[in-house]
Amino acid sequence: MEHYQAAMVLSEAGNRVGSLNAQHALWKSLPKLEEGSELLEMVMQSSDRQPFPLGFLLHMATAEALITGTDSLQSFYKEAVKRYLVAVERHQSCSKDFTLDTKTVCTQLSVPMPALSGHSSRNCFFSTENKTGVAVRGLCIGLRYSKPDQLYDLIQASAECGLMTHSYPTGYLGCLCAALFASYAIQGEPASHWGKRMLGVMPLAEEYCRRRTTLFSDYSEDWLYFEAKWQLYLQLRRIDKEGCGKPFFSENYSSIERSKLYKRWCAESSGRRQGLEVPLIAYDAMLAAGADWNKLCQWATFHGGDSESTGTIAAALYGLLYGTDNIPAPFLQNLQLKEQMEKLGQALYHSTGGG
Repeated sequence: MEHYQAAMVLSEAGNRVGSLNAQHALWKSLPKLEEGSELLEMVMQSSDRQPFPLGFLLHMATAEALITGTDSLQSFYKEAVKRYLVAVERHQSCSKDFTLDTKTVCTQLSVPMPALSGHSSRNCFFSTENKTGVAVRGLCIGLRYSKPDQLYDLIQASAECGLMTHSYPTGYLGCLCAALFASYAIQGEPASHWGKRMLGVMPLAEEYCRRRTTLFSDYSEDWLYFEAKWQLYLQLRRIDKEGCGKPFFSENYSSIERSKLYKRWCAESSGRRQGLEVPLIAYDAMLAAGADWNKLCQWATFHGGDSESTGTIAAALYGLLYGTDNIPAPFLQNLQLKEQMEKLGQALYHSTGGG
C-alpha cells in the first residue's frame, strides 16, 4: 500500500516541478547550471502556488472514478464522465485560458458513453487545452488493474478512458502505455523491459480498438507510427530484445543533447500524432535516473515540452518502484494535496483486493 500512496503523492510532486518549468522555462538555463542541481534547489524552496493543470485534475478524477465505480468497467466509465466534467468546471473557475469551444463540447460528454463506437473527433473535448496529457490518466488505471490476469480489463479501461477525449491513437495509446508501465512496476518487472512488453500488448489492444471504434481505419497509419516510434526508441537505448539488460546512454550524453532529442520528439509529435512524446520522455527519464530522484526531475521536467505531464508520470512510476525514502523533505512538505493523494492511493490499493 505504501508504494500506491507514494505513486499518488509523488505524481503531485512531479507535476509541481513540471509546472514551475512550464511557467518559467527553467530548462533554458540547464547548460549553465550543472544539470539543474541549482534549479532543483530553487524549486524545492519555492512556495509558489498555481492552479493545477487540467491534466492533473483529470488524473485525480480518474482515481476517484476507479474507487467509486468498482462494480464494473461500465460503472467506471459513467463515474469518469461525471468526474471529468467536475474537473473541467474546476479548471474553468481557475483558468483564464478556458475557451467557449471547450465548454460547448463538454456538454456532449454529460451523457455517459458505453462504448467506443460513439467516439469521433467531434466529441473529443478540450482538444485545445489538453492535447498531450491524456497519458497521465492511465497511471491510476494501471494501479487498479495491475495483475497479469487483468490485462484485458486494463486495455479496455485505458482505451475507453483515453478515447473519451482523444480520437487518435498517439493520444489514447499514451493512456494505455502509462497504465501498462504502472502495472509492470507493481509486478516487479525491470523498467528496461517495459517498452518491449508494451509493444507485445499492441496486437491485443489493436484487436479491441478495431472492434470498438467506427473510425479506426482512418487512424491506422497513426497507430503504426506509434509502434514504429517506440521500436526506434528501444533500439536507440538497446533494449529492443528479450532479456535486455541496462539501457544504453553514451558517456558524453549532455543536457544539451538531451534537450535537442526531446525537442525533436516534440516537433515530430503534432497533429494526429500529438502526445507520443509524453510517455517517451517520462520513460526515458525513468531509465536514466534509476533511484536518483534529482536526476529524474532534471530529465522528466526540465524540457520544452509538456513537462507537467511527463513529470507527473515519471514521478508516479518512481514512487511505485522506490517509494518516498529518497525524496528531499521540501518536495513533500510543500505539496498542497499530500493527504488527499495518500488517501486516494490507499483506496486504490484496497480496490484491488489488497489489505
